[in-house]
Amino acid sequence: MPDPVKTRPLRRLTQAELDAFLEKAADLLRRADCMRILVPWRAFGDLEKCRVLIPQHEAELIAEIERERDTALSEIEEAYGASLAPLPALRQELAERQAFAEKKQPEDKEERKKFREEKKANAERLKELKAAVKDLTKLEAEAEEKRAAARQHADREITLAHEAAADLARICADPAEARRYFVVAEREEIRENEFNLNLPRYVDTFEPEEKIEIDDALAQLSDAEDIAQQTLQLLREKLARLAKPAEAGI
Repeated sequence: MPDPVKTRPLRRLTQAELDAFLEKAADLLRRADCMRILVPWRAFGDLEKCRVLIPQHEAELIAEIERERDTALSEIEEAYGASLAPLPALRQELAERQAFAEKKQPEDKEERKKFREEKKANAERLKELKAAVKDLTKLEAEAEEKRAAARQHADREITLAHEAAADLARICADPAEARRYFVVAEREEIRENEFNLNLPRYVDTFEPEEKIEIDDALAQLSDAEDIAQQTLQLLREKLARLAKPAEAGI
């Protein structure tokens, strides 16, 4: 008689252990995928409890995503806000000085002299303003690009959360379908599988192949052969037409 296999007692993971596992898995799994794992685990296979937990976890996940998005936007504002604060005033001053540069000089001699001095100072200031506005506009575009990236990332994460919740609801609505994704395995079943925890031993992920009627398959084959013959005949006719001008030129 073979020696019995020594194993550690089976037990459920504690919440702290599961949280630590999910934190490490986050590098490989999307948060929506973690929700797919967490909901059945917390319900311990109870489909009714799963259906209750799904909207709760969905709302919590979306709230977390939105908090992270708002934090990212706040950090971007903190990083760029002070530097970009003068930009509206500089743009307004630039517009005013550009308008002044288009003004015609007055006819009065004294006023013309004063106007030339003002225009010279205006030209120098315009040069400074254009350079400053150009630099800050680039900085503004950089900040907006980062804001857009943060919003797009959050939108993708929220979409995945909705999709995961809808998929979980579909799975948990049908016990037969649920058994294809998760199961609470009894100790005896695990022992029968020689403590092999490979998932296909416990859940049936097999999808039956589509049934194809022989008569339909033969009809499709016949249609395909007819089309092939017609195409071949058309090709021969075109090649024959192309060959006639070549023969005439010989």
